[in-house]
Parts: sequence; structure tokens; C-alpha cells
Amino acid sequence: VPTAGLHVYRLDRALRGYYAKEWPRFLASVAWHFAGWLVAVVEAAYALHLVGVGSGLSVAAVVEALGAGVRFLTFFVPASVGVLESANAAVFVTLGFGASAGLAFTLLRRARQAIWVVAGIVVLAAMRARWVRAQWTRFVAPITLKRRGRAEKGRARRRPAAAAPRRPARSA
Repeated sequence: VPTAGLHVYRLDRALRGYYAKEWPRFLASVAWHFAGWLVAVVEAAYALHLVGVGSGLSVAAVVEALGAGVRFLTFFVPASVGVLESANAAVFVTLGFGASAGLAFTLLRRARQAIWVVAGIVVLAAMRARWVRAQWTRFVAPITLKRRGRAEKGRARRRPAAAAPRRPARSA
């Protein structure tokens, strides 16, 4: 396709412009990503402590980096189910901790994911209920039916009779 080269050139030019002009935003993005990775390493260290594998941040960084690599390589497997468990078991065996510790570590991380998924579903359900309530008060609540009062309950409302046309008085 002859226009593909033009599109690649435009994309390259746009990216060069972004990195030249918007470098503070780019560095902020990289910093936030690195901070998130550091939090994941601390979480991995805490999970290793809970599993009973007493190790430092360096081992947690290795486990987290290898787990991130496995998740990256298995993007086509939903949630890397099965692949991540076996990869962590292999990593833990390599590190000398045992496959059961690797599986326990992965299941602990999966439990954390499940808790966040449930929290997200609860928030979405609350937001949906709030939206439905807003739609109800906006569209349905203004439509009210007139209710009859106590005195008129059970009998039909009387409408005043139309005034009959007046006849002129006869003169005799």
C-alpha cells in the first residue's frame, strides 16, 4: 500500500513532536508508571511474607518483573489464568522456595484481584442505581395522576352544566 509509508511518516513526526514539546508530561507518565511498579514490588514482598517465604525487596522485584513479563507475553490468555500460576511455580522453584509457595503466592494475588473486582462491581451497581433514580425523578415522577378527594370518593365528578341559551322574554 503506497499510502502506508505516508501514515508511518506522519505518526513518526507526531511522536517526535510530542516528545520534543510535551516532555514534562511524558516524564510524569513514566514517573507514575515507575511508582506503580514500585508499589507492586512492595505488595509482592508483603505477599511473600504472608506466604512464609522470608525474602527482601530484591527477590520481590525479580518475582514481580518475571510475572509482568509473563502477563505481557500471554496477553491473549484471559487474565493469564493457568499460565501465571505455572510460571510463578517455576520461578519459585528456581529461587529455591518450592512450587507450592509459588502457587500460594499467585492465589493470594488472585484473591486480591477478586476483592478489587467485587469492589468495582459494587461501585458500578451503586452508580447505576443512582442513574436509574435520577432518570425516574426526571421523566416518570413528574407524571402524576390526580386523585379524588375524600368527599368525591366513590362518585363521579359533576361538571357544571352548560348554560342554556336564554330566550328573550315574550311580550304580550
